[in-house]
Amino acid sequence: MDFQQAEDRFKQLKAQFAAGRLSEPEFKTQLEGLMIQDEQGSWWMIGYETERWYRHDGKDWVQTDPPGNFSQKPTPVITPEPETTGGISTENAVREKADREKRLREEQERSKRIAQESPEQKPIQEVRQSVAQKSGEQHLTKENERKESIFAENIHEGSIWKFGKQEVIRGIIGAILYFVISSIDRSISSTIGFGFDFPTPIIVFFGIAYGPWVGLITGLFGYLLSFIFLGY
Repeated sequence: MDFQQAEDRFKQLKAQFAAGRLSEPEFKTQLEGLMIQDEQGSWWMIGYETERWYRHDGKDWVQTDPPGNFSQKPTPVITPEPETTGGISTENAVREKADREKRLREEQERSKRIAQESPEQKPIQEVRQSVAQKSGEQHLTKENERKESIFAENIHEGSIWKFGKQEVIRGIIGAILYFVISSIDRSISSTIGFGFDFPTPIIVFFGIAYGPWVGLITGLFGYLLSFIFLGY
């Protein structure tokens, strides 16, 4: 297919779309088959709203006149209205013609507006790929953030230096147990003349089992309780 054939086919599709025989998705799908590759390997297409030729320069689609003596903007083709007779048929034909002319005017105004705002027109296929790529990147970003959050929580929960309400409660329990064992150890030492230092293994146990903060609280507050109530 050359440029002239592509323009002729575009006019036919545009006329069918203006007459209501093609929906907008069907019209855009048909236009995807009108892309042309020149001898230099560059791709060309007609913007479905601006009706102008665009060439892909390797990065973007740029509005460019095609090679040869082709019109820059294909002339829209309007199908002739069928002749009707009778009051009702004539009225319906006039109403349909007015609707088609209104749609054509809206299409022309939209094309002008797009040409003023953005001189470049990307093909439908490239837009779909761009949207799909962005959606995939957003999904991967959210998935990575979720995995990193779970990983950070697991590291925090498994850290031996974790300090919170649970560690304080365990340290207080250990300190009370330290005080009780110290009382028993003192009673034994006063009876037989020497002690066995039973409280020290309590500190070691709580420090290994629940972390160094729990061991520190157990030893510090256990010693303070023993010093206050037992005198050492």
